[in-house]
Amino acid sequence: VDYLSGAALFIRKTVIDQVGFFDEDFFLYFEDMDLSLRVARAGKQVWYQAAYSLLHFSGKSHSGRRLQKKYYDASLRYYVQKHWSPASRAFFTALQTLYRFFYPYGRS
Repeated sequence: VDYLSGAALFIRKTVIDQVGFFDEDFFLYFEDMDLSLRVARAGKQVWYQAAYSLLHFSGKSHSGRRLQKKYYDASLRYYVQKHWSPASRAFFTALQTLYRFFYPYGRS
């Protein structure tokens, strides 16, 4: 798979030694995608085990949708900055700015 949720992640120590663990510059969101991408770029495979299940209560790390959107946007910008080409980053920034113009964070 492309990435796994950090809520239920098992990873070999040898892989962590090679690629590092979670990037602490992500406050919330996208740190699991970043780790999965670094693992794949190191030539390792990211696997999903369908025999197990987990219930993840999302939205418990913050209070309010406004704050959640700000954290999400900040982490997404960092992910894009870290992994995308300059042209793709510029296009993304323009789109995100336009999106937030029409859909501001609002209250709550």
